[in-house]
Amino acid sequence: MNLSLPASSEEIIEHLKNPKVIVASVALLAFIGIIRKWRKAKQFSIVLLGESRSAEKLYSKAYGVDINRFLNTAGSAFLAFQVGADESNITDILQKEFPSSAGTYLLLCGVNQLRGNNEVAKLMVEKAKSVEPASPWLQISPTVNELNKVFPPMVLEEVVKNSVWKATEESFNNLFLFRLKDGNLAIVNAINYSETLIAQIKSMGKVSHIISNTKFHYKYIERSREVFPDALVYGVPSHKTHPPSKNMHFSGYLDDKNPILKDDFTFIEMKGHDLTEFLVYHNSTKSIVIGDFGLCCVPNYANKIYAATFGIFPSSEPELKQMNYHLLQVKSLPALQSSLRTLFSIDVDRILPIHGGSVHSDCKGQLQRAFGWPLKLGTIDLLFLVVRSFMEKPGLLSAIMQAGKKKQ
Repeated sequence: MNLSLPASSEEIIEHLKNPKVIVASVALLAFIGIIRKWRKAKQFSIVLLGESRSAEKLYSKAYGVDINRFLNTAGSAFLAFQVGADESNITDILQKEFPSSAGTYLLLCGVNQLRGNNEVAKLMVEKAKSVEPASPWLQISPTVNELNKVFPPMVLEEVVKNSVWKATEESFNNLFLFRLKDGNLAIVNAINYSETLIAQIKSMGKVSHIISNTKFHYKYIERSREVFPDALVYGVPSHKTHPPSKNMHFSGYLDDKNPILKDDFTFIEMKGHDLTEFLVYHNSTKSIVIGDFGLCCVPNYANKIYAATFGIFPSSEPELKQMNYHLLQVKSLPALQSSLRTLFSIDVDRILPIHGGSVHSDCKGQLQRAFGWPLKLGTIDLLFLVVRSFMEKPGLLSAIMQAGKKKQ
């Protein structure tokens, strides 16, 4: 029997120098790397940001549905509505796949509320209660007052003695009022001021600055100018190009290189994110105002349905979270990671979300748990998660394309 002898080391080296072998080896290593990245992306929850797929199993058991499929479908419906597309095909999928879930009808309640169909919304709440009377979904059900748009009076509430106050519009949109070192007042996030609230603020002193710190908050800028005509009004750079706000008059725009009120505030831009949001840190009280970048969904939060649709459920204790659509809003992961490291390096004694309740304990831990997920990812990881999001959200891509055609 003749046995072939192993090739000499010289022959092996010569063989490895062959361009075809080199190309094949590189392709194989790249393929293995891609498979590993995809497997990592499959372990990351795209509906509960910062959580693993194993956490989804706990929610699925508690709520009686495949939480990944349910929230992806529900999220697609709300996103389709927001971009101006017809969401009915997506809500049909939800009703077909989850006809016995109270969550289905509460989602339909939320969609009808957005459309102004309050009577239909009320019927959907009753339907939710009838199909699943003991469902944990019912904790996100709107109250009778919320359905009838009856909300508590809009008045100032002291957050930090003689320094910070809060007023809430319709139980979900918060204004924060700060006493500046020069004795004047600054408003962060204008709301639809009641006459009582206007009188309260004016009785406390002169409002010298009004700050809108995130892209989609501009609705009451003009109202603010009427009520406080001497105040300087600052927005964020995207207000200059965002269609609803681009023709509004601002005194200036927040800029971390040329900050305003630097004795009072530190503005932390969340770079690399579509919101172009600036978190507003009040230096003397170590309080930080967060706009649409995150929210704290407590039991009395009026938009519980909307929050749950994007992966945030009410908890017994205030807990900061981020809606899962933020995954699709990352424009530059390295830039966002840099901003987050800056955020996590500062001392915070209280978190003041524009939406939801306030957080007064373990603030640094809450910030890291809510917003730390991008630091666990590389650019390829993020790309795969975005691909997964579109693959697992039924009808979303076609809804976006439909909305694009309408605009043309």
